[in-house]
Amino acid sequence: FPAVLCQRVGCLHPPMASAAREGGSRRARGCRFGPPEAGALLTFSGSRWRLWRDSTEDHDSEVSHSDPNESYTAACWGPDCGDEGSASDLRFALGCSSGRVQVWDSRSGEPLGPTAAAFAAVARGVDCAVAALALGRPHRASVFASCYAVPEILEVDISDGCTRSSFRAGKVGVVQLAAGGVGSDEWLLSACPGSVLKLWHLQAARGSLAPSAPELRARLAGPADRSTGLDVCCSSSGTLALSVDGTQQVDVFLCEAASNSGTGKQATLSAAFVLSSHEQISSAQFVRSKADEGLATVIGFGASLAAIWSFRPEKASRKGVPRTVAPSFVVLSSELGGRVLSARTLSQPQRVPASLVVAFGPVANPAFAATHALVDEAPTILASHVDLCAWAAMQAG
Repeated sequence: FPAVLCQRVGCLHPPMASAAREGGSRRARGCRFGPPEAGALLTFSGSRWRLWRDSTEDHDSEVSHSDPNESYTAACWGPDCGDEGSASDLRFALGCSSGRVQVWDSRSGEPLGPTAAAFAAVARGVDCAVAALALGRPHRASVFASCYAVPEILEVDISDGCTRSSFRAGKVGVVQLAAGGVGSDEWLLSACPGSVLKLWHLQAARGSLAPSAPELRARLAGPADRSTGLDVCCSSSGTLALSVDGTQQVDVFLCEAASNSGTGKQATLSAAFVLSSHEQISSAQFVRSKADEGLATVIGFGASLAAIWSFRPEKASRKGVPRTVAPSFVVLSSELGGRVLSARTLSQPQRVPASLVVAFGPVANPAFAATHALVDEAPTILASHVDLCAWAAMQAG
């Protein structure tokens, strides 16, 4: 793999990259990068969340909040909405152990509506904790939530906190959700433990009427145990969905007929691509970019690495055997000097496609690294946070 040049840009202390469930008195922790335009890492632990700016210039604009009445269990950022005239969706949502849901604006640090009762109104006990969240597109003004206790998914209105609709996604509680789409084509992907993944088409709201229940369009082969991460997006070849389960691969599905109404018994689709890795992958997502509309790019990471894969959806095998895709760029934890916690793309021109911002290090004191592919050069940590600020000042002078 190409070597990387690593620039350490800050020492922070968010917790782990994946939220822990889980019932009882165990306190959940989570860590999620926002889109490049947000330039922030969202962390939560117990009753406190914080936005850590991942550049030295923006550290003074960090935002945090503590809610003595809640304990956070899940988080998500808004989906890409570049086709709506905005570079990215800068909202984020947080789920609570009580079953309630909050939605915030990352720019102001203010809530976008009241705390929604959500599952607190329909379930009781430890397992009413929110398991997963997926924000709908901005014009929809809602968030989807799942719970460990019941198999229903709720769609919650952000402005008033009321539940718009509820639908059953399986036989047990849903553990992962993802939403995405373009224009009026909106999709929701759900995962239940030991079951198939389900791809739902989201119906648009009509005037003052609440949207009808989502329509199941595809069943995708799920992992034997449980999914640890999902994502869904639209491409010129169809709807793309991915799933990771902590193994050494990412399964990518191409749903070419997803726009057609699902009737009768639906066959389970197998993966069209398998993105391979020599280390475990716990989370992955598609990179939304118009630089090359025919190219799909995925970022994935686990404790030992962060990686980028690129492939063309139209090259999917027609024989039912998935194509294996090797990573085009890999950053190892041994090169960074600590375990990988999260990763996202750099907000740079597409002329540098193999570029990542990686959060790494111990949970109590991680750092950020900007990584770029450099051929035949060993990875190097250029400077510490303090030295980098002084270096930048000298360059500016």
